[in-house]
Amino acid sequence: MVMRQFLAFARLSFQEDMAYRAEKFIWTVIQFGSLVPIVSLWVLLSRTGVISVSDSQYLTAYYLLILVISRLSGSDLEEELIKEIKDGQISRDLIKPFPYYLSVLAKDSVWRVAYIPYIMPAIIILFFLIPPTQLLFFVPLVLLAYLQRSLISFLIGISAFWVDQAEALTHLKWMFASIASGAMLPLTFFPTWFQNFSQWTPFYHWGFFPSQVVLGRASVSEVLFGLTLSVSWVVVLAVITRYVWQKGLLRYGAVGG
Repeated sequence: MVMRQFLAFARLSFQEDMAYRAEKFIWTVIQFGSLVPIVSLWVLLSRTGVISVSDSQYLTAYYLLILVISRLSGSDLEEELIKEIKDGQISRDLIKPFPYYLSVLAKDSVWRVAYIPYIMPAIIILFFLIPPTQLLFFVPLVLLAYLQRSLISFLIGISAFWVDQAEALTHLKWMFASIASGAMLPLTFFPTWFQNFSQWTPFYHWGFFPSQVVLGRASVSEVLFGLTLSVSWVVVLAVITRYVWQKGLLRYGAVGG
């Protein structure tokens, strides 16, 4: 029953997403364009002998992976959720005979899947840079990253039950994620203490950890530890989100929502 409802929402969301094809294309072009100066820098440094050719190839593959992972696992569902809570529009959804989170998750996940055709050039390039066996880890790692990101986004969204300026939490999320996930720079560029700290945060599993596994730069013990920690974060965030959601609904009903 739940799966049928989810698939029904997903089909409707996919039809709606088709109206935003131009927006997806523009964002993809912008992100690919931002990679050009970065990759050009690594190539230039390798030619001048500052870094090796292998390091240049690694960094090129790394940033391509970060781009693909971020497009497929990113979640911005808090923006619409905050708006619906503030405007009171969430009331109409709460009285419907299906879980509210299903419609939110379906719409958000379909938006990510719809990005695949736009990032296909990057995926094709990665097939030539990464051993096929390493790519087997890609899907489960991206799925774990998406679950974490969507749960945190949902938490930020329902904070609007208590916080008037909940949007500020979104900016904090992106600030910490851009650094601790390795999206800005590989974490190996940072001090050891920061690397050790980052690996215990969920942000670590949004970019750096998946990229290191797929690129074959993580040992077996590191992969097992990282996967265990990643799954643990999903469980912990799911429990916290459920608890906060229930408390938020009680508060929303108490103030006449």
